Amino acid sequence: MLRISSAGVLRSYRTGLTRSYAQLAAATQTATDFLAFRSFGANPAAASKSFQLIRSYGKTQNYIDNSEAVTKRLSSAWESAMTLSDSADKIDGTIGEAMNGDQDLASRKLQVSTIRGEMEAMVQNLNTKHVDTFVFAGVNAGEAPFTLDDEYNLYYQGINVDTGLDKDNKPVGLTDDQIAAMTPEQIEAYGQETLKKLSQEKVYVDVGLGMKNNDGTTGSFDSSNDINSASAVNVSMPGIQLIGYGKDADGNPLNAISQLRNICKELLQDPIDVDKISDMRNQFHDTCNVIREGISQLDTRVGFAKSNQETLTKTSDSLYEQISDLTTVDPAQAYMDLSYAQYYYNSTLKIGNGILGQSFIDYMN
Repeated sequence: MLRISSAGVLRSYRTGLTRSYAQLAAATQTATDFLAFRSFGANPAAASKSFQLIRSYGKTQNYIDNSEAVTKRLSSAWESAMTLSDSADKIDGTIGEAMNGDQDLASRKLQVSTIRGEMEAMVQNLNTKHVDTFVFAGVNAGEAPFTLDDEYNLYYQGINVDTGLDKDNKPVGLTDDQIAAMTPEQIEAYGQETLKKLSQEKVYVDVGLGMKNNDGTTGSFDSSNDINSASAVNVSMPGIQLIGYGKDADGNPLNAISQLRNICKELLQDPIDVDKISDMRNQFHDTCNVIREGISQLDTRVGFAKSNQETLTKTSDSLYEQISDLTTVDPAQAYMDLSYAQYYYNSTLKIGNGILGQSFIDYMN
């Protein structure tokens, strides 16, 4: 006959009781926070995969924030460009009225005053600010890009939009000795090249498209010109790109404000040269088309930014679901496991009452 000592029964019971209590404590904790594991060692495979997913989720959230900022900035630029186009249309109508042969000089002066008021409103729109950024300022987005002097000459970043020279009619970025060695033709060409460079400034934002340089490298983006345009979103729309800049082969200005300045001068002549003003008005129409093309570009960029944001949001939701599946348990299952653990623990206590003396049970409690 096999004899079981009291000490053996006690050890076995204590082991079972400790195990059931530990299971109850763990089930209670799980039913509280619903975590599938609380340390890497508890489930190395799931923990390692969840860390990777959490990292991807964090990056995706950053891309969503960037994409949202891009959408708002480009939308602000689009709205301002639309207002700019509306102002140009109003001005064109006023020019048409002023060209009417029945208008006398006094009437044309009032109409010129109206045009100049709209011109100033256009410049204000070109200085539109979104948060702390001037949306039409190119790279130097912390300062208002456009100024208008008393003669209605327009300046962009302190540079005359017609000539590309500063307010002293000097090329920017050159020493006096360098300027002295240049011919008037070279100075003119230098100014036009300066305007062209300003009109092509780009500011790229990483929105999860795998931002990289043209040579395929990543991590060091020293110049926006080196960034692959398909790997990021350009949020820059230099104002002179929108309203035109420089002069044509005949020396006529190619930007809207300067064209309107010259039209106003002609409208104040008495009598007016209708044919000349008509030609100038046609040039203004061409610039209005440039504005509309800019609006179309902005509209395309806004549409892409919104679409990209929606895609990123879906990716974020998917990652969150995967993380949740790995790191949490179903509440219903957690409560069921807690109920079983409580039942098992209570059963263990009941067994103890049956096999141990009352005094010992009191001692255990």
